[in-house]
Amino acid sequence: MPSTAFQARYLDVLASIYLYNEYRGYTALDRVIEAVRLRCPDDPQFTAEVIRHRADERKHYVMFKRWFELQGRMPLRLDTRFGHIDRFIQWVFGCSIDQLDTGNVVADPAEFERLCRVIMLGSGPINRATRLCAGPDPAAQPPRSCRPGADADLPDRSHG
Repeated sequence: MPSTAFQARYLDVLASIYLYNEYRGYTALDRVIEAVRLRCPDDPQFTAEVIRHRADERKHYVMFKRWFELQGRMPLRLDTRFGHIDRFIQWVFGCSIDQLDTGNVVADPAEFERLCRVIMLGSGPINRATRLCAGPDPAAQPPRSCRPGADADLPDRSHG
């Protein structure tokens, strides 16, 4: 019986963290989309990719929110200490997401590249965990790094 209570609490904590991160991700991407439209007006494909990424973040947020709703419970109250993207933005830019001036970041090519890297870093753990929670999909392609030869362009680090 104790393991069932522990498992329930573990799932509450885990789902709450994911819910928080997905919410922070998709709401922050709203600002990024506007900035990308200004920075890259001649690249609608890139803008569409960012919009799709935002839609995925929102879809995952709704999925975790629904998990709590179906149980008739509320998620745990969390703050930025639990946010992956919050920490990445703080480390890279020295400010919170809410304080980040996306207009200035997008105006500087080097800063814009850093922002894009942060977005990619922030989405990795969530996407992997979402796939794990959803279970195996036999029709799905394995991640790029799992396919033969996918990392052929990366340097060999086995002897370093």
